[in-house]
Amino acid sequence: MSCFPSYREAQAFRHGTVLQQGFNLPPGDPSIPLNRAYILAQMRDWLALNRAQSKMCLNAPEADDLPHMSTTTVARDIDYMSTALDDQDALIYFWGRKYMRCSSNAKHSVLIPPQPLTDP
Repeated sequence: MSCFPSYREAQAFRHGTVLQQGFNLPPGDPSIPLNRAYILAQMRDWLALNRAQSKMCLNAPEADDLPHMSTTTVARDIDYMSTALDDQDALIYFWGRKYMRCSSNAKHSVLIPPQPLTDP
């Protein structure tokens, strides 16, 4: 789904923001009031940008598909396909990914790898 009329407009929206650069972590203890305030300011920017992008998505031509784009609907669809192809007791194997990008003083980036799903 594209929330922006063009790729160029999406890039311009994210350019130079926490959406593009990730969170910039100050050196030292994050619980120090000044460092905490710095992190919270970035979080507020991130939330404001995500709210603005969400409003754009709600007005996008594909907005009618949004109710069908959630973890719950994806899990239900995978379960349905597994049952239809194998049977009701079939095991489901799914590998998903989510990365969070952080940068420390904008000198390097750290990727936090996805956690594998394991059977209970």
